[in-house]
Amino acid sequence: FELPTNKEHVHTETAVQKKEFTITVKEPGSTGLDLDINKEKGIIRLIDAEIEGQSEEAYNDTLIVFGHISGSKLIQINDIDLKNKPLSEKVELLKDQERPLVLTFELPTNKE
Repeated sequence: FELPTNKEHVHTETAVQKKEFTITVKEPGSTGLDLDINKEKGIIRLIDAEIEGQSEEAYNDTLIVFGHISGSKLIQINDIDLKNKPLSEKVELLKDQERPLVLTFELPTNKE
């Protein structure tokens, strides 16, 4: 298959092997993403993109590459690894980081 080219908002070159992708949110305000904040598991998952939201094009481009991205887990915000952070800190980072905001997601596995 072929990866999208000339897309500033989605980075997938080596990510296909890693099962990760990034979406860059450039403008202030809403990310344009529908995110699920799971208090039980302490994770934030990507559900969908808002229609005509600022991340809709990046979401759709990533969807073309991977086929299914709903349920992907947010693992990094800008250069901050979220692995060992409490959920409350993840949410605050998501709200408080300056734009552009680079969100890295890990594709869902069959176990999740």
